[in-house]
Amino acid sequence: MKLSKDPVGVNESETLKRPENPSSGIDSVDLDVPAENGKDRSRKKWVIGAIAAAIVVTVVAAVPRVNHWMHYESTDDAFIEADITPMSPKIDGYVQSVSVNDNQHVKKGDVLVQIDPRDRQAKLDQAIAKLAASQAAIEESKANIQTIKANADTAQAEVDSAQADADYAISQANRYRTMTSGAASESERQNVLAAERSAAAKVAASRSRLLAAQAQLNTAKAQLSSSIAQGNVERAAVALAELELSYTKITAPVDGLVTKKNVQPGAYLQPGQRLLAIVPDEVWVVANFKETQLEHMEKGQYVSIRIDAYPDQDFEGKVDSIQSGTGSRFSVLPPENATGNYVKVVQRVPVKIMLNANQSGKLLAPGMSVQPEVKVK
Repeated sequence: MKLSKDPVGVNESETLKRPENPSSGIDSVDLDVPAENGKDRSRKKWVIGAIAAAIVVTVVAAVPRVNHWMHYESTDDAFIEADITPMSPKIDGYVQSVSVNDNQHVKKGDVLVQIDPRDRQAKLDQAIAKLAASQAAIEESKANIQTIKANADTAQAEVDSAQADADYAISQANRYRTMTSGAASESERQNVLAAERSAAAKVAASRSRLLAAQAQLNTAKAQLSSSIAQGNVERAAVALAELELSYTKITAPVDGLVTKKNVQPGAYLQPGQRLLAIVPDEVWVVANFKETQLEHMEKGQYVSIRIDAYPDQDFEGKVDSIQSGTGSRFSVLPPENATGNYVKVVQRVPVKIMLNANQSGKLLAPGMSVQPEVKVK
């Protein structure tokens, strides 16, 4: 029997004779699994390199941050502070003039408010007049003392003269008393005795005048002391009047900016009334660090300061002091840990930081938020 020459049949027999082993030829390759080519391998290498580079960049960038973290202590609980000076009058009176406006810079000694000085000036003039009168009284007392002293000296001289005459009269009388009878007439004897008595009376009279002069002298000295004391009183009154007159000018105690002005010309002021406040030019930073950040913090350490109002500028300073006590301990109502359940809370301690000279010319006002970084190592 002859085989059919039909093409289809030939194809089927050839198909049946093809090997089924997948590894026997190219025709056995599974076309559903794509082969890895050079482009895929290049892509994998690029991804691996990018990841490695990113890791290196991250490590390099982290080194300064870690180093900074190890050597600096920082906080955002910090503010600018200053000794704000409230201005109040010491005396009452009407406001004559106001020389400043809000936010105006003033120098120490500048006149801020002028109170009407006329009544204080009148008191001063009156005190000066009384002082002049007391000074005149002192001079009069001094002159009176000199006059009385001269009278006392004259009285003393009269006493001395009278005493001399009395001594002579006594000696004469004693001589006549010792004479024998008939040595002198009775009339002579009586005259000598009378002269003795007269001399004694003169001595007594002159002594009385001396005592009176001395009493007047003591009175004049006492009057002088009283006049001097009164003069001191009047001098003190003048000083007080001058002081009250000076209070009519309210002047700036420090250099700074005027804030919270609340006074106008014509207003009547009472002592202690708040008129305005002066914020001094010198300010500092109070940073409330956690107590766990104070281990290596000391006075004089360098501080880098960032002020929220000026984020593009850097300021420098140094640690001035660390408060001896936490902020909560000096609050109006300090915590009482001996009662109730106790929960430990990390406390904050105020640290005073002095700013270096402000070279930026920017306004640094109390209350501004800052972020200090203290170099502790």
